[in-house]
Amino acid sequence: MQPIVARRSSRDHWWSWWYLGELLVVFAIGIALSQYLYSGSGPGTGKRANLVGNDCYYHVKMAALLPEIGLPDTFPWLRETIFNEQFVSHHYGFHAYLCPFVLLSKSLTGDYILGARWAMSISFGLVLSAAMLILMSERIRFRWLWLVLMLALPHDFYLRHAYVRAIDLSLLCMLLGTFFILRRRYWAAALTVAAYTHVYLGSFFLIIIAVIDFVSGLAAKRGPRFDWRLAAWIAAGAIVGLMTHPYFPDNIDFLRTQIFGSGLTPQISVGREWNAYKDVWRFANLIGVPLWAMGIAIALRMRRGTRLSRNEWTVLVSSFFFFALLLKAQRFVEYWPVFAILAAAMVGGPIFGREGAAGTTVTRGPNEKDASFMPLIAWLVCGAVFAVLTLVPMGKHPLVRHIENVPAWALVWIGLAAAYLIVAVIAPRLAASRGHRSARDRILTVATPAAFIAALLLFLLATLGPQYNRWRHPGRRNLEQIQPAMEALMDASNEGDIVFTDDWDVFPVYFYFNHWNRFLYGLDPVFGYRHDVEKWERFVKISRGEVPATVTIDETDEAEQPKRVIDVKLEDIRDVFGARFVVVDNDHEKLAHLLDKREDFARRIYPENIEQSRTPPFAVYRIIESPTGAQADQQP
Repeated sequence: MQPIVARRSSRDHWWSWWYLGELLVVFAIGIALSQYLYSGSGPGTGKRANLVGNDCYYHVKMAALLPEIGLPDTFPWLRETIFNEQFVSHHYGFHAYLCPFVLLSKSLTGDYILGARWAMSISFGLVLSAAMLILMSERIRFRWLWLVLMLALPHDFYLRHAYVRAIDLSLLCMLLGTFFILRRRYWAAALTVAAYTHVYLGSFFLIIIAVIDFVSGLAAKRGPRFDWRLAAWIAAGAIVGLMTHPYFPDNIDFLRTQIFGSGLTPQISVGREWNAYKDVWRFANLIGVPLWAMGIAIALRMRRGTRLSRNEWTVLVSSFFFFALLLKAQRFVEYWPVFAILAAAMVGGPIFGREGAAGTTVTRGPNEKDASFMPLIAWLVCGAVFAVLTLVPMGKHPLVRHIENVPAWALVWIGLAAAYLIVAVIAPRLAASRGHRSARDRILTVATPAAFIAALLLFLLATLGPQYNRWRHPGRRNLEQIQPAMEALMDASNEGDIVFTDDWDVFPVYFYFNHWNRFLYGLDPVFGYRHDVEKWERFVKISRGEVPATVTIDETDEAEQPKRVIDVKLEDIRDVFGARFVVVDNDHEKLAHLLDKREDFARRIYPENIEQSRTPPFAVYRIIESPTGAQADQQP
């Protein structure tokens, strides 16, 4: 069988300056899409700018405090966690990235949130650009197709990348590291591993990708089978990254806690992101686009192509690795879809040949007509989209019916589509065909991609547009209700007073408005459980309003210690935790009712008028001090 793709050295020249324009437009598309998904709140909506997810507020506040507190080795804001005595800021590099954005936003708007959202928009644009860079280096044709598939990734992918967390920078480091590994620039891959360790202690993902590439090299027919340079450089990068980390060697113990204690083998119930998807139909819809793309690509390659190259094996197996992680925990939807699309492009893309440095085709498949079907497909797709839009009156189309500021956003998408058409398709093709084609061929060179991009734009507006519109999230937390509660708490308290909250996951947004006080638990329940099992079990019972109660403590980490039975009372808020205030939201009315009944123990200070606000969104209670030498023993 005639080989589809000519074998080439990884050192072959592949770069074209036309790619720079394409990367800039893809970068702008990533920024625009991210900003659109944030546009459910903020300027032009009449709603206060908000964030999606709880932990986002912690990261924004830590970035804002970075010039003031530097890199703390203790975290006094969480009194009953392992961080109170020994803190590891494994996101400190991410906080350093956020810092200028949030401080500039504060000076211009009076709030940190808009700056944080712009920081994430820029990092998401870099993620899309890095993915395109890998396809360029592999000379994959029809990159617009793979870009469209990336824009059609599932809701959970975009939701997690809307979080103000290190997800974007983590994926960016993985993609850049993968790019350098595929290009055999191991020294650059080593620097990426070291930098990745400082940005986020997740560099082991890139190390695993390097291991996959090393094993792929052992099975390769060409090139060095035992690639010792790859192993040496990646090991050096990992060691340098860990040892130069400001929290070394405590960061190693923290990694063990985070991966096994909180992630893969938790002893207690943790955040939902570490749980597997339980709704099979939802999961099937979630993975549909990337999985279909991979399946079709693999089937085409098995039917028409040759054996996979080392680079193709590396990306394909990496996508399988992240898919296995996705089956274990929902959070890995932030990584797998991108690697799935890259794997589909690298496995199936060569069926249509490789691209030259200026957009020309340097190799084709065994049948020259395979790629010639693309103009016909372009016009058919374009006609089909126009037909669908004709059947749906534009006034009733969900895109027009729900999207705010339709004309402004339409201009943005049209402008970006036109820019991509010019810099990524038309200009390189015209430059490559100058003096070599007839006028008719040059017209078709422009008309065919123009039809594709027109169909792409209409497809996005007609189908993905309403989908993106549903994803525009105003934010989970009602900041207008939380901020006055925190202000009332700070006015009534002394600096450093301990506050008992009704759940561990409310800490980030409370901390965002209030670093005057100290809280008990937050960020991850495992951090509290490992600090003191008995106190954690008391907190769980009290926060649920299930007191008085008797609880059996089973400290499984200490096999020699027998089970203990403890009595949990409402007074433990004061006598065990030392809290002077309690904050309760309306999701925990049972605890609020217990506190309201115990006027000898707690007094509501916000809101003050109980009769007018029986179940306020947020209530603040002052704990009455115990008489000297006595301990409150009244039952609620």
